[in-house]
Amino acid sequence: MLIAGCGWQGFVYDKQIDGPYRLIAVDVMSQMAVCYSLDGGDAIGRIEETVFAAGWNKDFIVAKRHPGSNKAITEYYFITRSSDSTYADPSVSVTGPLSEEAFNAKKTTLGLPEFSIEISSLK
Repeated sequence: MLIAGCGWQGFVYDKQIDGPYRLIAVDVMSQMAVCYSLDGGDAIGRIEETVFAAGWNKDFIVAKRHPGSNKAITEYYFITRSSDSTYADPSVSVTGPLSEEAFNAKKTTLGLPEFSIEISSLK
């Protein structure tokens, strides 16, 4: 998914997570996704909608989402930053969807970060 932007202007929501990673909702909040910034303000999707929580450390970006805005389902993801780059295939760097139990196991073994950004209206 390529998200085009005009100098990062005009999105309903656009917040930098860390480094090139951003939370972006193009037209409506339910489109919230984790994206990788490109030069000129465009971005490439990494974790699709509807992301409602994210966190980071030097090694990983983590996210929780309700797929298709279905709040009855929560999926967990993480991005391995050392495997990611501008035009990397997300299947190489993105792990998920995971259950809460599987995510917590990975959190323990890999040192995944806590969720530090939460968008309560999407939770």
